[in-house]
Amino acid sequence: MAEKKVKTTTVTTEILVEKRVKDDSTYWTKYTWDKNKPAVLVLANYPSKLGIVEEDLTTMLIKNEVYRMDDYGAVIIGNLFTKPISRNTANERTLADAYEIDSMTELLKVTKEVEKVIVSVGSLTNRYQIASDRLAMYGRMCSDEGQLDKIVELADGQHKPKHPLALQGDHWTLVPWTFDWENPPKSRRKKKVVEADE
Repeated sequence: MAEKKVKTTTVTTEILVEKRVKDDSTYWTKYTWDKNKPAVLVLANYPSKLGIVEEDLTTMLIKNEVYRMDDYGAVIIGNLFTKPISRNTANERTLADAYEIDSMTELLKVTKEVEKVIVSVGSLTNRYQIASDRLAMYGRMCSDEGQLDKIVELADGQHKPKHPLALQGDHWTLVPWTFDWENPPKSRRKKKVVEADE
């Protein structure tokens, strides 16, 4: 019997990973797979404690969805808070200590480099005043620099703001940014958190 020849192909894709870090703070992480396409910034809550090779579920969901969009060759994951926080320990006090003074300036810099910004903080701004205030600060800075027109928001089918973890398995819906950064809402702390969004 003649041997069957099987043709195999090896496919290699290079992904460039860049991080802006200072001590235990991560301002943003950029993943580039096609330098010829524009980048998108996804604004998340805070970075994970994992290193540059390991990835948390939120990062994987963001990267996968932006890659599927096929309009972008890079995603920058920026953070409202720059220091890792455990969802179980998040509160006004821990969040107040979880960012660097220059972090908004860094976010504004990368905002100017991208074609679109997707706000994906979920319900964090409803639960913690410090999160609401920081998102309002970002909105004011984007307004001052003429960047508001590129900002959209990750939402569910009812156009309610969501975090990538709350939409696992669903394609993203992007809607106009509805957060009132000029008059940020007071936090509505809930004893029971309905959705996972960190």
